[in-house]
Amino acid sequence: MPISTTVGMYALLASFHLPMSPSTIGSPVDADVSDPPWIAIHLGLTPEALCAIGADADDADDMLARLEGAGTARHALCASLSLCSESQGQQTALGSLDSQQESLFELACDGLPEGAAHAIVALQVGMEAGLPVDLAATVQSPFEARSLRRLMIAEARSQRLGHSLPQEHASRLAAARALPAAVTIRARMAEHLGGVRDAYQGHWTGAQPPPP
Repeated sequence: MPISTTVGMYALLASFHLPMSPSTIGSPVDADVSDPPWIAIHLGLTPEALCAIGADADDADDMLARLEGAGTARHALCASLSLCSESQGQQTALGSLDSQQESLFELACDGLPEGAAHAIVALQVGMEAGLPVDLAATVQSPFEARSLRRLMIAEARSQRLGHSLPQEHASRLAAARALPAAVTIRARMAEHLGGVRDAYQGHWTGAQPPPP
């Protein structure tokens, strides 16, 4: 990968700081935020994103195993994230945070389908705006992502109130959902999402088992 391309990719990655939450897969009550699934999700490697790039349960299990073996790096990242939340420690932590995230992201993507790193970073534009992963793959800019998200919100509101979405808006949503990228991702998720989520569940290290 050319150096300039790599630098650009990581610069973009650094601008996306996903919340450290268990997404839709559940987590033990006492899960450590340094657990591999938490770290993966923080880096944008959610189960849905993995399915979107063509990964399956075996790919997810291998990726989480790589993160599990990087315990020192995971704990260092969590320490930096904690410092970033404290006004006195921000400057110190920010100096190392990006490089820590880049290293773990590179480790996690090594072994995933070819082009995974670029594909994951590209998905973040839409996912940051709150789009489902299939539609996140159809947008190129934050403006486009926010516009599509507003249409989805309007659609949900119309359905809740029993109204019809204006035809122009409905057509735009239908066109986005019919794009090949979105159709492909939905098919991949239908086939692999359950297994990928199971892989994430299997890597929680909390004392209590994750919920079903």
